[in-house]
Amino acid sequence: MKALGTVTLHSHQVDAVRRLRDALRAHGGALLADAPGLGKTFVALALALDAGGAIVVAPAALRTQWLTAAARAGVKIHWHSLETLSRRPVRSNAPLLIIDEAHHLRNTATRRYGHAAALAVGKRVLLLTATPVHNRPADRHALLALFLGAQAGALGEHALARLIVRREADPSLLPARHATRWLCAPATPGIAAALRALPPPLPSADGRMAAALVRLTLAHAWSSSVGALDAAARRATHRAAALDDSLAVGRWPTRRELHAWVTSDESSQLAFAELVASPAAENTQGARAVLGRHVAALAALRTITARQVATDAAARAAALRLLLRRHREATFIAFSRYAATVDALWRALQWDAGVVAISATRVRSAGGGMRRADVLRLLALPDASGGVTPLRLVLSTDLLGEGLDLRAASVVVHLDQPWTPALLDQREGRAARLTSPHASIAVYALRPPRAAAQMLHLGVRLTAKRDAMHAGTAAGGAREALLTLVRPWILDGPARVRVAAARGEHDAWVAALRDAQGQIRVLASRAHDHDVVDDDARLLDILRTVRDAEPTRTTPHRVRAARRAIDRWLTAASASQLAGADDSAALARTTVARRLNAALRASPLHQRAALQARIGAARSRLAAWRGAGVERALVQAAQQESIDDVLGALEQLGLSSAVPTVPDGRVQLLALLLIVPDA
Repeated sequence: MKALGTVTLHSHQVDAVRRLRDALRAHGGALLADAPGLGKTFVALALALDAGGAIVVAPAALRTQWLTAAARAGVKIHWHSLETLSRRPVRSNAPLLIIDEAHHLRNTATRRYGHAAALAVGKRVLLLTATPVHNRPADRHALLALFLGAQAGALGEHALARLIVRREADPSLLPARHATRWLCAPATPGIAAALRALPPPLPSADGRMAAALVRLTLAHAWSSSVGALDAAARRATHRAAALDDSLAVGRWPTRRELHAWVTSDESSQLAFAELVASPAAENTQGARAVLGRHVAALAALRTITARQVATDAAARAAALRLLLRRHREATFIAFSRYAATVDALWRALQWDAGVVAISATRVRSAGGGMRRADVLRLLALPDASGGVTPLRLVLSTDLLGEGLDLRAASVVVHLDQPWTPALLDQREGRAARLTSPHASIAVYALRPPRAAAQMLHLGVRLTAKRDAMHAGTAAGGAREALLTLVRPWILDGPARVRVAAARGEHDAWVAALRDAQGQIRVLASRAHDHDVVDDDARLLDILRTVRDAEPTRTTPHRVRAARRAIDRWLTAASASQLAGADDSAALARTTVARRLNAALRASPLHQRAALQARIGAARSRLAAWRGAGVERALVQAAQQESIDDVLGALEQLGLSSAVPTVPDGRVQLLALLLIVPDA
């Protein structure tokens, strides 16, 4: 499939569709982790067309982009935002669930994850994210668990390679991305000493708040701008004031109560502390003294920041103006983690032509009247000015840092360093797109103040997280490199096995085959140790040693010996590692199955037929469905007292009756390369 509605897919997209289709059919899900800008949306839409429909879940900011792409592709989708899943469950009969920017579901403890897990039950699941790992490998495990369940954490690299498709950008397809050029941050005297002198805060009744964590939070805001630090200190002061009001009447609120009482702005909900907070379990006078010292230190810090907010913003604005003069015809996107940084820069730059500030709540432009849709349209379509003033500089929070196509921009500026390097890649990937009209993308970044960087250990943190991020997609990257070497052997789908021989140091063979699940497998063996290898990294080493080897003649006995070795290995490995991984919900699954059997045996004859139908349907789900949603429902069902409640919990798994099935095909040998030692 190369044509998708009015869209023509690139060869790498066609290949991704083929590989992901196999994984979805065999394992019920897959992760497309291609580098930003390679067109994951249209790959997903091609699979949605193949599946007969899909529900798409993505950040709210991507709604228009997804609906526009679906219309171009001629694919009907149902769309819901990730933000909706944070508020309530969503149900759908669609056979395929597509989750874009899936890394937002890496925390299994959130309400959003629970609702996504329930929505995934009975569906094939396609996850889209260029950065599945932000902090640790558990991020990736959480995503794969949506269709694999607890066994996702037990998979080896070769098993992961069948579930993860990861390709880096082809230099011929995307604009070149220049190395980051760093700009010095303005001096901010007095702030470092005030932060180091900050005394411990007072925790909520049910939690701890280490002084080091508060100091890190404030230091990270300072690394963005003095305005961001001032806003963070203001919020901390406001929280402390609400906590003190509560302590004054003998109440000590929990984290949940304090969060509901205190808003993120400069005000709190109008409420009596006696009604919204829990009674204090101890005398509050000592607690108020601790709180008072912390508030006094925050006030001293804000005295310093108040004098520097405007000058800091002016210095940062001057640096941006210098870049605008250096790139006179370019459109800039400048990203910040903090809305306060965007606000401060907007106040300093608001009279400059072509400057727009966009955040989660509003859009500001010099002439006014510009809507979010206008900004996104101008950034996505470089030649579609439509009479609106061309954009020169868009100041944005990370609202625009994920998923959106902003190919009109050719300069990306990091106004600060986020906690994870994944967000840096996401920001730059907005401009470096398949259809970009630019030959190259320039990247700049403002350094944090030296004292802030020392407090945060930013370099060490980002390096460690980048290593974890790369490891999270290493399996998919190794598989892509391996397939690049063997793809010429199998592209034409030969009716007969292709056999060739090359000279090498050892008597060995390399085979490409299509397994019973329809996926391409590569195996190799050296005759001297009879060790069959299916690990992608080791296979790459073997293939690279013979890539430029001299061809030689094949012999029938070598071909027969290789076939026998392949058959023996396939027989021994017939139990897939995916099926054999540990399932932490096995106990709940067994408990529920036993209770169903006992209930059926104990039921009166006149009720048995009706009960048997419900239990039969429940058994089918138990046997066929996997994933975090199923496991959570099983644990809940095992805790129910009556059999009706057990069945009810199982019947709440989802509306879809579609169960992922594993194709029952035969293994097909596609190509065999014999490595013959020199005489």
